[in-house]
Amino acid sequence: MSQPCHLHHAFGLILRSAVPLPMLPLAAPDAVPDIDIQIAPAPAVPPQAVTVKQHARVHANQVWLHIDGVGHYWIGHGREIRIEACVGARTLDWYFYLLGSAMMCALAQRGLLPLHGCAVEIDGSAVLLLGRSGVGKSTLAVWLDQQGYRVLSDDLCALRLTPDGAIRVLPAYAQAKLAPPPPELHWAMTGSGGVRSLRDKQYVPLQGAADIRDCPLAAVYGLTIDRTPGIQSLLPLPALQWLMHHTQRKALYQALVGAATHRRQCAAVARRVPVFSFARTPDIADFQHNVLRLQDHIHRLRA
Repeated sequence: MSQPCHLHHAFGLILRSAVPLPMLPLAAPDAVPDIDIQIAPAPAVPPQAVTVKQHARVHANQVWLHIDGVGHYWIGHGREIRIEACVGARTLDWYFYLLGSAMMCALAQRGLLPLHGCAVEIDGSAVLLLGRSGVGKSTLAVWLDQQGYRVLSDDLCALRLTPDGAIRVLPAYAQAKLAPPPPELHWAMTGSGGVRSLRDKQYVPLQGAADIRDCPLAAVYGLTIDRTPGIQSLLPLPALQWLMHHTQRKALYQALVGAATHRRQCAAVARRVPVFSFARTPDIADFQHNVLRLQDHIHRLRA
């Protein structure tokens, strides 16, 4: 018996899923699918597959992922994802990794560059905010969303580098993924109403992220925490290193596409758009002031 069909869109792609994906916008009923998502066992892992950080195996443009307590994933050629959930795993738990690691692999297999950050549209162009986990990217995305900006993606950002040198940021999911905010920051999260996953992450709905238009990339900001706040332009080599370091699942991505391709893609981004470091203070009370400083810099850059 064939599995039911649910059509959604994300990253400029049509996803045909055997189960509903409620956090993703629906696609037209006659849309042609790019990726099939099935609840089915994965093909056997071949003995020549390369191991990446214990939980992943890679071979011939295929990835096998095993997440303890959650399930097994197989991602093949950027066209198919199979999921076999562990007994007792909640739907939201395997969904968390489907939208994260599994989708990152599919994007990489399709030639896209996946970066770890959030992307927001300002004056018709996209601005990327990259940084390590916990530095405040998702909180910033929610704040900008509530100020009326269109957030294209959070956590997983996909860039398409075209043959003519253009760089486009593809819209992702209509929610941000963040840890529960501290009490001091509840003013920024008012009315967010998220749902919680296994990894204590909260999915917070975003207002404008269902729009499927992609945007040209205008600038990249590397977000850090420092007692001395400020925004500084990065030279080409530090800019390249920042982009490579903040590629989503860097080791897994390089196992798929190769280190040379990864470096070439990041160098192309660093040549085409300005890359800045954005240091914010660690004090939660300064959050709004830090964000307004960034907001002003972006507007002056775009003027």
